[in-house]
Amino acid sequence: MQRKSYPISQTILTDLAKVDTALKEELHRYNGALQEAASLTVKAGGKRLRPALVLICGQAGRYDLSKLMPAALAVELLHTATLVHDDVLDVNPLRRGLETVNARWGSKTAIATGDMLLGKSFSLMSGSMSPEAVKVLAEAALDLSAGEMMQQRSVREPDTGVDEYLERVRLKTAVLFKASCFLGVSVSGADTMTAEALGRYGEHLGMAFQIFDDVLDIVADEEILGKPVGGDLRDGTPTYPVISALGKNGSDVLHKIMTCEEPDELDVQASLGFIKQCGAIEESRELAKSYIDKSYTVIEEISNKGLKQELRDVGQFVIDRYN
Repeated sequence: MQRKSYPISQTILTDLAKVDTALKEELHRYNGALQEAASLTVKAGGKRLRPALVLICGQAGRYDLSKLMPAALAVELLHTATLVHDDVLDVNPLRRGLETVNARWGSKTAIATGDMLLGKSFSLMSGSMSPEAVKVLAEAALDLSAGEMMQQRSVREPDTGVDEYLERVRLKTAVLFKASCFLGVSVSGADTMTAEALGRYGEHLGMAFQIFDDVLDIVADEEILGKPVGGDLRDGTPTYPVISALGKNGSDVLHKIMTCEEPDELDVQASLGFIKQCGAIEESRELAKSYIDKSYTVIEEISNKGLKQELRDVGQFVIDRYN
């Protein structure tokens, strides 16, 4: 299993690299443990999909990297802040193969690092964006917090329903995808109708992204995933593949480990095998694809054919980003 490359234009790829450089430069303005801790998390930050969406959607109007840069940096800093705080709550030792801030420096430094990243995100926005743009990002931050609390409440709760899971995904993941797309369109000066349409596109894309991420937690190679496979099972987090599998005959062992604080590793491996074999993975993939289909529907009226195709290609990438 290998990562696929972004299916986006060379112009956007080049500008995304500039965003990455600017992100690291922003963090180097701090000293000591905060700078080192924040840089560690950014280094483990993945493919920068959220700032990429800001840039891609910035093509809806007048594309200007200098104006899009603060929004691109802000959404990635907000996302990174949530990762640092999540690693404290979940006591994660690794993120994408690298030691987490919490594991290396402890929870106090990790919390301070996340707070600094969050503050930097809003500092960038408030200094260069409209009040409406700042409000969009602030509402996304509030939703992210609400989603995390939902997840904490659902831990070790095997009776968690699909509707509750989907709302958690919307809050924890999809709202920031939505904000990224909306901000890109808004900064570019495109009309409100286009901004709202691409915002809905981003929300559907984010739903698909997280559902497929939950699939990867079951089926991915550990080297690619950057952390042990089956982490959600061990933590007792009810994801869609788990919820689907719990409803099928033969799920007794799975139900057992979802209610156990320290599940036996043999039971975890048996449950991983059961989830793969019972049809839950296929059902999860179909659900993710249904959200991608929704994302395609809301951009049908976009007049920029090049942008529309790029958005469709990103949708396909989200559910097929490993081969």
